[in-house]
Amino acid sequence: MRLPEIVWTAKGEADLHRHYALLEDRSEGSGDIFSDMVDGSLELLRVFPEMAPFYEAPFRRLLLDPRDLALFFTIDGRRIVIHAIQSLRQDPSWIRRGLGLPS
Repeated sequence: MRLPEIVWTAKGEADLHRHYALLEDRSEGSGDIFSDMVDGSLELLRVFPEMAPFYEAPFRRLLLDPRDLALFFTIDGRRIVIHAIQSLRQDPSWIRRGLGLPS
């Protein structure tokens, strides 16, 4: 069985780098722990792409640790497209706006 490819949008990749830098600024090494956790989550998604619930179709939301962060993605054929990593502590309208959804 061929596993899906992981594809990052520019925004998703920028979010990853931003959260890495924020965590690393708080505590040296915590950005690397976060990066390893994201990598592990993506490998799990490759095996079980529909494991995360819909946030609002077509976007799915996978909770990350710390639990106030979530990875937002879509399934596009044999690809998992990562659109954003957002804090769930922010106003939901900002999350929606970040995904290009109407507020």
